[in-house]
Amino acid sequence: MAKGSPKPLLRSYDFMLGNSTAGSVSLQARIIAHSKLRALQLLREALPIYHPIRTGSAAAGLDTEGVNFMNLYTAPENVSERDIDEVNEWKGP
Repeated sequence: MAKGSPKPLLRSYDFMLGNSTAGSVSLQARIIAHSKLRALQLLREALPIYHPIRTGSAAAGLDTEGVNFMNLYTAPENVSERDIDEVNEWKGP
């Protein structure tokens, strides 16, 4: 970027991974970035591959009798621009 040029606008990139309407799991994420590529990079870095889900008495307020464990596995490298559901100019929180 040339000296004195304005910074590119920040945008919010809303990602929708999976589809719990048609399937069993979905994940939504809003990433604030200057570009699609940067938004993808930030989401991939933030999305761990393995997600242990606390159950039973360890997860206050959840009645999970009989559930021994639950794990969720993701593939951050498979997230792509196709997973971007909406892009908007970011005006701040």
